[in-house]
Amino acid sequence: MKEIVLNSVVPEIFSNRSDLNSEVWASEIHFERGKSYLVEASSGGGKSSLCSYLYGQRSDYRGTILFDVRDINRISRAHWCRIRQRNIS
Repeated sequence: MKEIVLNSVVPEIFSNRSDLNSEVWASEIHFERGKSYLVEASSGGGKSSLCSYLYGQRSDYRGTILFDVRDINRISRAHWCRIRQRNIS
């Protein structure tokens, strides 16, 4: 995997908020392999939710998350196991 892309991803719980002020949620974000990223937010800002989405443990969001060009909602359980073992840490 070379890249993770978030396209307009918003947790369902935040989807109806008009005051959402975030550089991650509802934006297009690219995470590139080999780089380190710091996600910083106040308590309740969705940091743990983001990690759960990227790890495939939760799907209660709107928008699209792509691993390279593949939508994570279309990944089989067996492939998720390989992704977690080899690509995500």
